Amino acid sequence: MGAEVRGLLGSAEATIALATALGGQLCEPIVIALVGDMGSGKTTFVRGLALGLGVTEVVNSPTYALMQRYEGRLRLDHYDAWMEGHAPPTSPKMSEKVTACE
Repeated sequence: MGAEVRGLLGSAEATIALATALGGQLCEPIVIALVGDMGSGKTTFVRGLALGLGVTEVVNSPTYALMQRYEGRLRLDHYDAWMEGHAPPTSPKMSEKVTACE
């Protein structure tokens, strides 16, 4: 089952606030696909999501690294699908994490 949410927020602060609120509500695994041009706020969204999940590390873009992993209330895997050319690999530990793919 999936849902598509589209929106345009006026600032990085608004993007972080929305994503933080979402991250705070997550209690089960989810895959979030972030689509947009370079500089459109995908990593900014993931920074807010991480805050809501209780991640205390600095969240960076996964560009040229393929994936960054962050530990919080739920583990957050942040993928750069552009580097690989496809969606992130599935994992047997899907029940323990949030996956954000840009």
